[in-house]
Amino acid sequence: MDIRQLETLLQQKESERLEFKRELDLNTKAGKAKLLKETLALANALPAGERAWLIIGVEDSGEVIGLQHEVTEEQVQQILREWCRPPIGVRFEVQEFKQKRLGILTIYGSRPPHTLNRDFKTEHNGKTIAVKEKEVYVRRGSTIDTATPEEVTHMAQSRTSSVEALIPYLDEINYQLGDVSGALRDLAWEMHDAPDAPDRSVETAFVGMLGVISFLVWDSRVLEPLALSLSILFWATTLTAMRILHFGILRGGVTAVLFSSIYFLFTLALPDKLLSSIFIQVSAVNVLYLAGVGWLCGILTAQIIGWLEVHLR
Repeated sequence: MDIRQLETLLQQKESERLEFKRELDLNTKAGKAKLLKETLALANALPAGERAWLIIGVEDSGEVIGLQHEVTEEQVQQILREWCRPPIGVRFEVQEFKQKRLGILTIYGSRPPHTLNRDFKTEHNGKTIAVKEKEVYVRRGSTIDTATPEEVTHMAQSRTSSVEALIPYLDEINYQLGDVSGALRDLAWEMHDAPDAPDRSVETAFVGMLGVISFLVWDSRVLEPLALSLSILFWATTLTAMRILHFGILRGGVTAVLFSSIYFLFTLALPDKLLSSIFIQVSAVNVLYLAGVGWLCGILTAQIIGWLEVHLR
């Protein structure tokens, strides 16, 4: 996250998607309990593809005081992976701001409701801190509350529009290849990490590039729009399920159809001799060419979708 994006968040008030914490010591049970409860509440408020932030080293008023205790990505990931179900996609980083260090936890919307896999209970300053296994925590403004049965039902129903059947298998793959998928996920969000951005240019371009290259082995001179659409949809849903990128099913379908239409029109404008060379003679140059064209078409697709989202709301 760059300094401008951090400044934008710090200028906002706490909400269902933004929480400030003065301090957080993950070497204590009380600190772990706070992390678990805050992360669960923020994650349960998020639709798939959206984000929330927990910023450590900031007063509730927004005053920056800096980190009081060392917090690492490894600590955060280990605690959340051990205690939360289903897994919550997060990223933690330490950012310098006005000569002070802040801890920024970015939470990615995935598959609520999220809960603990067992009760977590501890004592702190004479008070009992408990995070219960069977409770579904949610944000109401800047406070944490327990979800009503109706809210829990709504969360569960919202999951049916995702690629739920693939999740258990892809989760296992994600754990086995955690370093690889994590690096790709971080790269994607670093390249396109503006809060509440209306477009997803980089991730759409990335999916478009993969979809086009997938068809390099075809003998067809011009890609069939339907087949290309299915390829784009496959990559969008697979990478979303692995929490590398963040496409919803509806947005993935719209992207696939729109991208294929743009790409098909582009191929119609190319000379026949050039098309024959690209799709019949597989070479490194052609791979790079297709990757570049897929990237550009993906960016154009994302811009059109962003414009439609803004003007059709």
